[in-house]
Amino acid sequence: MEINLSEKEKFIISYLRSAKKSIPTLRGVEMRIAGGWVRDKLMGTESDDIDIAISNMSGQDIVQILKRYDSSNLLGNPFVVSLEKSLKSEQEENINSLQVGGIDIGDQKVEFVPMRTERYESGSRTPILEITNDPKLDSMRRDLTINSLYYNIDTGMVEDYTGGINDLKNMVLKTPDEAKKTFAEDPLRILRALRFYSRYPNSKIDPSIIQAIADPEIQQAYVTKVAPERAGTEIMKMMAGQKPDEATRILFETGMYKAVFGNEIIANLNPIDMDQQSPHHKHNLMNHTILAIKNINNISIEEGLSEKERSLMNLSAMFHDLGKLDPSVIAPHRTNPGQTTYHGHEYLSADIAEEVLKRLGIGPERDFVTTVVRHHMRPHKDMSTPKAIGRFIRKTQIMEDGEDRPLWKYIMLHSMADTLSKGGVDYDQDLEQKHSTMERIEGFIEEQEQKGMTATSHKPLLNGNEIISIIPELNPKYGFIKEVMDRLLEAQDEGSVFDKQTATQFVENIKSEILEEYTNKEKYTEATNWLKRLKIADKNYHDTIPKNNSNIRVR
Repeated sequence: MEINLSEKEKFIISYLRSAKKSIPTLRGVEMRIAGGWVRDKLMGTESDDIDIAISNMSGQDIVQILKRYDSSNLLGNPFVVSLEKSLKSEQEENINSLQVGGIDIGDQKVEFVPMRTERYESGSRTPILEITNDPKLDSMRRDLTINSLYYNIDTGMVEDYTGGINDLKNMVLKTPDEAKKTFAEDPLRILRALRFYSRYPNSKIDPSIIQAIADPEIQQAYVTKVAPERAGTEIMKMMAGQKPDEATRILFETGMYKAVFGNEIIANLNPIDMDQQSPHHKHNLMNHTILAIKNINNISIEEGLSEKERSLMNLSAMFHDLGKLDPSVIAPHRTNPGQTTYHGHEYLSADIAEEVLKRLGIGPERDFVTTVVRHHMRPHKDMSTPKAIGRFIRKTQIMEDGEDRPLWKYIMLHSMADTLSKGGVDYDQDLEQKHSTMERIEGFIEEQEQKGMTATSHKPLLNGNEIISIIPELNPKYGFIKEVMDRLLEAQDEGSVFDKQTATQFVENIKSEILEEYTNKEKYTEATNWLKRLKIADKNYHDTIPKNNSNIRVR
């Protein structure tokens, strides 16, 4: 098969051919563009990920030589590239030969990667790497056949040692070597396979891959060999694909999710395919979750969300109901025998999401996920008053780059996907209600802005000192300021408070109520403190009396 090169790519390849001819030390070096670039070009997709598999020399040596002979200043400065895996070799002299080097040719980053083989000692996370000059051996260590193709710099031909071209034509995902062996050596390849399965909507995954993923030995190898934080990037990319729901189904049905999420986190939960025993859900929890991912992915695309936002929304759908698997939240329905309730499951789901995502090395982005999960039940309840809407908007904000980021719309979109995934045929009214709620929220925000206020603000129109000046009779340490501020915010939401004057009048109006409530609190606290002081004094007195002293007689 031929590859159509861009002008930039033609220049890079021509430059490297000329360098090989004119620089004596490079004449024996074979160069092949490897992996993703070849796959993408054969699929008619542009790629700027140019990795060149090389023989007979380290990558760092090549870029130093190229830079030394760069009389026309066409190259940038050489840079060191760290392999994803740690370098380890049984022969110490091989380590330098395995170093990867990079350099800019024109404005394109190009990396030079020595061809190698990999094998793992039992129980080790670190592969033993050995240099090779055989491209077939190099291709066999790769994750999938479609990623094992080469473009030979010298001949301009695509080289296929694993059947990757045919698999690319049929969009079948296979491993170059036997699937169990491939995954046993580096179990992270499991998530890479699922990531590509999610990425390509017309792809099929070879049954041998499914069988290997479901193998308990492979799942144990994953636990033993894969550092959890290496999985985060793969999971995020999987969730940004075209069919994250189908990739998640494999993760769930094979039981692989337990190893990925953390066996210790999942250990005390019920199986993912638990029957929900709820009139609101036709599907078991696994199938409902997979449908929720599918629906929120489609909604996110329709709404024009970015790839990152869509990935986070899909992650939110993955975790939103996992709290139902915790036996502590399961209770029989009070009035409907044989049915089950899960009150508060959203908070347990958010805790599970936080723990898993932190373990997977996903950073601040997990605040987005946990907030959507924690509040995903709120849109199912009434939000007809400005007070309820204002509280919802403020409670569903996160801090991002030092600023408040409202998530209310993402939560509403999630709730629509949730409704569509319950399996019933009576969801039209529920969806209509949620669309109506969104319109009310948008109208509320617009009204607040017309008044010169922001609906997302956590700040009332009066500060603490101004509130104290209106209610000087109370000691601030008893917490009345926070209650006044919360009530001010609700009054601002309702529109009865809109400037300093109306805010001051509002506090004057509730002053007697606050005084009564917090004067009683103050008296109770002082009485409690007095009793504590009395007990301490009594204890200190008794501690001064000698014990078991023969000079003291009891008459």
